[in-house]
Amino acid sequence: MDQTASLRALLLDLGGVLIIPENSPKRQRWLDRLGRENKEFAIWLWNTPQAHAAERGELSPTEFWRAIGSAVGLSAEESDAFTDDYWAGDRVNRAVVSLAQLAKGHGVPVGVLSNAYGDIHELLSNHGLLDLFDDVVNSSFEGLTKPDPAIYHLACSRLGVLPRETLFIDDRQDNVAGAREAGLHALHYVGEDTIVEAAELLALPRD
Repeated sequence: MDQTASLRALLLDLGGVLIIPENSPKRQRWLDRLGRENKEFAIWLWNTPQAHAAERGELSPTEFWRAIGSAVGLSAEESDAFTDDYWAGDRVNRAVVSLAQLAKGHGVPVGVLSNAYGDIHELLSNHGLLDLFDDVVNSSFEGLTKPDPAIYHLACSRLGVLPRETLFIDDRQDNVAGAREAGLHALHYVGEDTIVEAAELLALPRD
């Protein structure tokens, strides 16, 4: 029996899937000042103890960025400015939005599951995307982070589906592996090919 035939919900990661982080002149000016390369800085940024604490809701966004800023020699005021400029180049992934809209239009529940700090509802609202989703699970609000099986199960239950009925897309292999271990069908996001595969698995029509 084809297990993908029973897929009836779509769950999306935020950063790297729904929202694509890109360098910008504003960010690059800070990186030049700090003597850091964008890719290496991003890897370090998201793998610090402060980042993990913020994702669990143990640090506020301001506390997180000020701790990161202090670690690279910035004052509190400079850290606040760096925070705003760091995200200046981020853009909405229109291909993923189109997939979500297509799924929603065919009665498929669509949700977001993100390891994030702060209120991502506001971010989604600012991009005009909040109404697209049936539910948003934010790790910092739940005290759970991917790849803990509990957060995948929580996201599925809030969409009203079983893990085996859910297709999850994430850009990190460890989160994809965690989702599979939790019983979801999961894809590693690598670009347009992933969107095509997801539409096929959900039996959605494509132009």
